Amino acid sequence: MKRAYHCGFIDEDEWHAEYGGPMFLGAPPHHVDLVNYPNGEPRPKVYCPGYLARLPVVQEAWRAYDARKDGLLPVLYPRTELVILEATDEVMRAIRRHENSQHKKFKSTNPR
Repeated sequence: MKRAYHCGFIDEDEWHAEYGGPMFLGAPPHHVDLVNYPNGEPRPKVYCPGYLARLPVVQEAWRAYDARKDGLLPVLYPRTELVILEATDEVMRAIRRHENSQHKKFKSTNPR
């Protein structure tokens, strides 16, 4: 499975030739195309979502989000830069998209 999903934790020469993982990450219409750029051109490398979620930059964005949510962002980042705010905004958008998709799924399986 790691070879089919193009896991970033194993050598690329062990990957299957064709990407066999999910094509999109997130819920439509706000999903991220993991295989193609927005203009339809193929991405040079496609990695599995699990690997991407474990990248240090993604983990740092999550830490910054937690600090911002708790009002502690200036403590963690005394010189808060725009890139930190943009990263936390992106994390918040991803959480909202996930919550909305879960809510829709719940409503569709539990009609009143």
